[in-house]
Amino acid sequence: RRLINIVMQEESLGLEEVVVVGYGTMRKSDLTGAVTSVRVDETEAAMATSVDRLLQGRAAGVHVSTGNSSPGGAISVRIRGSASLTGSNEPLYVIDGVIVDSSMEDVGNIMRGGRQGGSTVQEVQNSLTSLNPQDIESIDVLKDASATAIYGSRGSNGVVIITTRKGASERARINFNTTTDFASVSKRIPMLSGREYINFINDRNQALGSDSRYQEEDVVEYVNWQKELTQTAVTQTYRLSAGARGNRTDYYVAGGYMKNDGVVKTTGLEQFDLRINAGYQISNRLKASTSVNSLRRENTMTTGTDNIGGVNTSMIRQMILHPAAIRHQDDTDETISYSPRAWLSDYKDESLESRNTMSLGLDYKLSEVFTTRLFGGYDNRYKQRARWYGPATSTGAATNGQIG
Repeated sequence: RRLINIVMQEESLGLEEVVVVGYGTMRKSDLTGAVTSVRVDETEAAMATSVDRLLQGRAAGVHVSTGNSSPGGAISVRIRGSASLTGSNEPLYVIDGVIVDSSMEDVGNIMRGGRQGGSTVQEVQNSLTSLNPQDIESIDVLKDASATAIYGSRGSNGVVIITTRKGASERARINFNTTTDFASVSKRIPMLSGREYINFINDRNQALGSDSRYQEEDVVEYVNWQKELTQTAVTQTYRLSAGARGNRTDYYVAGGYMKNDGVVKTTGLEQFDLRINAGYQISNRLKASTSVNSLRRENTMTTGTDNIGGVNTSMIRQMILHPAAIRHQDDTDETISYSPRAWLSDYKDESLESRNTMSLGLDYKLSEVFTTRLFGGYDNRYKQRARWYGPATSTGAATNGQIG
C-alpha cells in the first residue's frame, strides 16, 4: 500500500473586492456589516431597460417587484421586508454620492375624494428614470444598522448605493450598443365569437321563458377585446459611449436613445439621456472629480384598476367580460357606451419629464491613511403630467370629460 498525504492550500476568492459603504470604500474582507455587492456586466446591462432588472434575484434579502408592467411603471424594492404599515418602505438611493431625495418622487393621486372616493388610482412612475443601466458599474446594498449610522433615519429602510462607470483603459475605448426587443401577451383566454354569444344569450332567455334578445338579421361585428387593446410591443435602444484613463485624467461620456412601446396600446415612452464623468489629478495630493447627467423623457401610461370603461373595475376584467360588438337592425351599437375601447379613445395619462443631476468632489490626501473630501451635489427634476377622462369613461361621463 502507498500512503499519499494531500495538503490543501488556502485561497481567498473575492475578498479583495472593493465595496462602497457610503463614507468611502472598503475591502470585502474587512466588512462587518450586512452589505451585498452586485457587479454589472456590460452585456447584461445592454439588455436591461431599467435598473430594477439588474437587482432582481441577485441580492440576498432584496425583493424587487414591478407595480405596473407598462413602460415607465413604478418598481418596488424591499430590503429585508416591509418596516412600516403606512409610511414608505422604499430604500434610500444614492447615485455617485448624490442622494435621490424622496421629495423628487411622483405625487399621489390628485383626483382622490369627491364622488370618486378612492376608486381612481394614479400609477406612480419610476423614480430612477435618470439612470441608464449601461452606465452602472456596481450596486451596493446596505441592509443593517450601518445604513442608519451613515445616513440617519433616511436609511432606515436600507440604502442602495449606485456607482456609475468611469474611464478604465489607457487607450480611448468607444462602444456602440443597439438592441431590439419584442413583447406580446403570451396567452389569451378563449372567448365566444359574436354569433356564439348571440346564440348563448337567446338560449338563456328562452330557458328563462323570455323572448330572444337578438334576431337573425342582426349584424355581428366580432371583436376580441384582448386583441383589440393589446399589441406586439417593440423596444429599441441605441447607445454610444467613450472612455479612457490617463496619467492625470479620466473620462467617461455616454449618450443614448430609447423607444419602448407598451403591450397595451397607447402606452410607451421615448427617452434621451447624456452622462459625463470626469476626473483630474491636480497634484499628488489633490484630485477633482465631476459627474453630469441629463435626461428628457415622454411617457404615456394606462391604469389597470380603475373604473374607466364601465362597471367592471379593471381593464383586464373588461377585456374578458365585455361581449362582442353587436349591431342591431335599427343601426344602434351596444358597444358605444362604456366599452373597453374607452381605454384607447377616451383615457390618456401623459407626462413630460426632464432631469439634471451633477456633482463636484475634491479629494485631498492628508497622509497615506487619511483623506478628506469636499463634495457637493445638485438634483433638479421638472415634470408635468396630465390625465384625461373622456365622456366614454364612467369617470368623465358625469362631467362631459375631466382632466387632472
